[in-house]
Amino acid sequence: MISKATLQLLGNFFRTLTLFAVTPFHWDRAELQLHVRTAKSRKDLVSRFFYWINNIVLALKNIYLLYFLYFHLIPEDNVAGIVLQMILMMTYFCASFHNTLFWMWPTTVPNLFNECSVFNNETHRTMNPSSKTAYPAENDEIGPILKNCFGIICILSLSVGLLSVGNPRLAPFFGGSLPLKWTEWGPSRVLMSLLEMYLMGYAWACNLQAFFLIISQAFLFTYWTGELKYVEKAGENFKLPQFSMTYRKLLILSDLYNISYSTHVTGLLTFAFPNQVSVNYGTLCLYSSLPFGSWLGCLYLSLSGAFNLSQLQVLLASPFEVSQTVFESWDKIPGGNRKEISSMKRFRKYYRKRYPLRVKRGNFGIFRKESSIEWLDSLIDKTVSLILIK
Repeated sequence: MISKATLQLLGNFFRTLTLFAVTPFHWDRAELQLHVRTAKSRKDLVSRFFYWINNIVLALKNIYLLYFLYFHLIPEDNVAGIVLQMILMMTYFCASFHNTLFWMWPTTVPNLFNECSVFNNETHRTMNPSSKTAYPAENDEIGPILKNCFGIICILSLSVGLLSVGNPRLAPFFGGSLPLKWTEWGPSRVLMSLLEMYLMGYAWACNLQAFFLIISQAFLFTYWTGELKYVEKAGENFKLPQFSMTYRKLLILSDLYNISYSTHVTGLLTFAFPNQVSVNYGTLCLYSSLPFGSWLGCLYLSLSGAFNLSQLQVLLASPFEVSQTVFESWDKIPGGNRKEISSMKRFRKYYRKRYPLRVKRGNFGIFRKESSIEWLDSLIDKTVSLILIK
């Protein structure tokens, strides 16, 4: 479920992203929908120009980090530098990965978001005929997550900016390859720190944009699937034809969701895994080697990253798990309605075959309730292995 308050908050989020040329999408405040930004006006042309400039600078940053890692840090066996390099490198790589997918398939994400928004509003009016609003009025769980996104972007970019001001020649920063006098001169030092801060904020904004789009539709699937559960007290309110049509729409939208986000989810978890191993190792073993601010950053990312990524997988498993409980509740439908089920060709295959909603993990199956536990177990195993090796 997406409430109107969350859609308005989402509009503020995308307007902020547009201001800094982070997103290729445009938020329509009148229709409360997402669209692909075109080059029809001067404002759109300027925004697209800076969007590509940002991505080119981000690509150069990725190349620089790879070069410095393999030709300086690894030969020097600089463990603290390698950990910091991996944390930033995975963050920037993940941002470039999402931006590349948005560029290759620009219309899939806005189309899915708008279809889900229309479905949300129509289903709300159908399921709640007495409601006077076109949008659900209740508070959903998406709004607080979106507010946390703003906080994460500000905190991490500011932390990187302060760290680069204090030590501009630290391994992950551009200042490490510049002449010493450049980093010692005050104005250039501040400018380099602002660049590093902007790149970190830009990368996290790109990642959180993809993260939020992924979870918002997953919340919607979980909520409306749960609303199709048969409740004995509902009695005559349980209108089977209406429920079967709603479930069919949810299945179609879930297929579109997998087409749009399956690769995004796989890439997000793939890049996040070595990032989490690095911050865990930095937190546990490099407290005396890292600057105190960097160690606090590792501690924060270690705890918040593990929690958020595990909760993400729990959420992505929810449509499958909730649809299973819905099928179990349909077995309790009184006899008259059960005869109605057997006579409905459209609904019969869902009732008999128990075809649940599924969120795919790329080519690695689907998300289930065990996925989060398995991911955390693998994360702990790799962290301990790295500690023992070193």
